[in-house]
Amino acid sequence: MVALFALLVSVMTKLELRKRDKNLISIILGLFFVQVVHGMLDQLGVVDYAVFTDYWIPVSFFVLFVWSWLIMILNSIGIVFEQFSWGNLSYTFFSIIAWISLLVLVKYTKGMKLIPRIVYLYLIPALVMSLAYLYRLPLH
Repeated sequence: MVALFALLVSVMTKLELRKRDKNLISIILGLFFVQVVHGMLDQLGVVDYAVFTDYWIPVSFFVLFVWSWLIMILNSIGIVFEQFSWGNLSYTFFSIIAWISLLVLVKYTKGMKLIPRIVYLYLIPALVMSLAYLYRLPLH
């Protein structure tokens, strides 16, 4: 996983990107780096769980980039109906932060091409939501 992350960083530094794209890619890599470090700490026995060690790698990416959106949506429904659907305060907190980041990204990415804008709007809130997994993993 560390080698994959290093490869991602090296590819991103070779690309000629605009300043806005560099900022957004830095955010994505920073949030992804937190999950990678957490997985390394799990391998060293410092923490007891991590997304990249408790799940098979394709499932880990599914949890980070798909399941996060499901949790965000269900948490929003739970907040509206005054029930915290996941029973975990960190999920609720990071869900709210992820929705705020989505609204900020909508304004920040205005004027970008459609495909990169969709990628940024999809990945960054999902990775922000995944910070809640540092406290408790989903599906456990």
